Amino acid sequence: MSYVKAGLLLAAVSLAAVVALGQLARLSAPAEARGAPHAVFAPMSVQTLSQESIVDAFAALPLETSIRRLLWESGILTVDLTVQAGKNDASAVWRDAATLVDLSFVKVHNVRQLLVRVFGESSGIRQLLFSADTRAADWTAPELAGLRTPGGGAEPAWAPKIRPDWTRAGEGWRRSVANS
Repeated sequence: MSYVKAGLLLAAVSLAAVVALGQLARLSAPAEARGAPHAVFAPMSVQTLSQESIVDAFAALPLETSIRRLLWESGILTVDLTVQAGKNDASAVWRDAATLVDLSFVKVHNVRQLLVRVFGESSGIRQLLFSADTRAADWTAPELAGLRTPGGGAEPAWAPKIRPDWTRAGEGWRRSVANS
């Protein structure tokens, strides 16, 4: 009879353990109830840019335009952005340029030069609007701290620092944005 009692006691303890472990899942239920998504990929904090860390550096950036291409090579970061007709305005382009300058020369410490090309895309046709080239030596700490973009699509005061080289299509886009 003692084997029967021991077996029943073991079964009761096992059942209690299963019920207790089942309750652990409810600890995460409040996050799910709020509709918070589960993190599948959490970007790491990046201090220096490399081929391995470029995805982490760009995963957390709040860019409004689409990234078409990224290239990291010997201290030079090259970024191609695409502006969708009717979707992005000039303010979005300037905000993204400011974000890229901030990433390149404030958040990471090994970018010497930033190259940016901005393309316009309408009805499946892509045209280069402008290319920009800026170096870490072009910026002072107060200028980097004061990086802002004006509203309404106007070019910010710091725009000459990125040395934009406008194409004919870009000049037309620039005029149409300035008039709207």
